[in-house]
Amino acid sequence: MPKFRVTVTYLSRVEDPEALTVLKSLHTLGYERIKAIKISKTFEFEFTGEKAEAEKDVKAISSEILTNPVIQEFKIEEV
Repeated sequence: MPKFRVTVTYLSRVEDPEALTVLKSLHTLGYERIKAIKISKTFEFEFTGEKAEAEKDVKAISSEILTNPVIQEFKIEEV
């Protein structure tokens, strides 16, 4: 049974508004040594059938549904 993990993050040139909010809150609480935060979303998929078909599907899902290619990127790992 093929399993994949997809991690979605903002591109390095794009500011992550959620991460900026968390960073500001941490600074307000006194954690001023934190320079940057990167937040990602993780999706785990478990497929039935052949690995090759599952890999094709997870790539399509990642690029067509889970990410906005203008501001985000994704990484696929087999688990």
